[in-house]
Amino acid sequence: METITISPGVRLTVINELKFKTACLSMNVLSPLKKETAALNAVLPYVLRRGTASKPDMQTIEAFLDDNYGARLEAFVRKRGEIQICGFYSDFADEAFLGGETGLLERMTDLMGEMLLSPATFGGRLRKEYVDTERENLIADIRASLNDKRGYANLSLIQNMFKKEAYGVPKLGRELEARKISVATLTRHYKSLIASSPVEVIYVGAENPRRVAAAVKSALSARAPVFGAEIPQTSVFGVSSAKPKFIREEMPLKQAKLSLGYRIEKDAVENDQPALTVMNAIFGGAVTSKLFREVREKRGLCYYASSTVDRMKRAMFVSCGIDTGKYDEAMEAIEAELRAMQNGEITDEELESAKSFIVGAMYSVEDSLPARESVTLNFLLQGLDIKPSEFGGLCDLVTKEEVVACARRVQLDTVFFLAGKGEGK
Repeated sequence: METITISPGVRLTVINELKFKTACLSMNVLSPLKKETAALNAVLPYVLRRGTASKPDMQTIEAFLDDNYGARLEAFVRKRGEIQICGFYSDFADEAFLGGETGLLERMTDLMGEMLLSPATFGGRLRKEYVDTERENLIADIRASLNDKRGYANLSLIQNMFKKEAYGVPKLGRELEARKISVATLTRHYKSLIASSPVEVIYVGAENPRRVAAAVKSALSARAPVFGAEIPQTSVFGVSSAKPKFIREEMPLKQAKLSLGYRIEKDAVENDQPALTVMNAIFGGAVTSKLFREVREKRGLCYYASSTVDRMKRAMFVSCGIDTGKYDEAMEAIEAELRAMQNGEITDEELESAKSFIVGAMYSVEDSLPARESVTLNFLLQGLDIKPSEFGGLCDLVTKEEVVACARRVQLDTVFFLAGKGEGK
């Protein structure tokens, strides 16, 4: 893996891999996650994907992709900690398997650069028909995310737990802000975003890093200098001594949803990401975890029970499906498993199974282009200059004592309970 500074605010990471017959390239525009701009950032890449100055509509773009060995190019919006990321991802035939240099890398990079810097416009503004259509698509996506009750419970937990922090803002923004998007507001925001945001470019493929760097530099030099150099940061607050917050809502559900949010205190150890990862896997992040085996399988209190950890925000989340009347039992059982970890009640089998699960998952990442690109971006934002398999190796070295030390810094902050309407607690 090689990292190259293309220009102030533009950084390229090249991962040379010969195992794939395709290569991938992503352009990630990084900005602070904010309530006022989240919906604007969420809709923008999809508007830009609709057309460029030289290819003003989807038909022209799709024809271009078909002519270039059936390349694929998609818009996306991501949330990493308190950073919102919008941009483009493309995968295309690797020229190493096309019998020689064809210029495909440069053509695809130029197209992505043009989407970012020279979109289709009318009268100096983004095209109204594209803005109107994608605004309605965004509103539909926001509503769909709320219709999934498990997702709704997890999202509501985060919004309540981080009400006064940027982390509580949804990746897609809120419908109220989305409805306010117009050609004028989005065009103004687009110009501001490009002028103030750094860009992370990631390439995975067989091509020489110098050639990739030259292609990216050419593609993003149309209006240089245009980018901001400061990468947004994620704020981390310590655990609170206050009693955990409890929020209950009711809906006509057959299966209630229980979501718990924990904060993880910082430690003197600067890089404890491997220990956090192993702790989460033992608790609820793997099929051999305590939540799965003890709470779901042995006690039958949950239809599903799992945990995830956000290492950037230093937060852990538990998601469960339960019968409304089993709330007290489920809460007691989940908290009991965390206390067991904090008291050092971790068997050798649990530790080794968790580490084996992580190592296997990290090796699997290296066998998938999209996963490799996504995890590489995560690592870059966490300050980790490392391959997924190497991170798995660090997790394999984590000791029981390190896991226990991590668990003792975990504290319950917020409980969100989506109960069946009219049923007892």
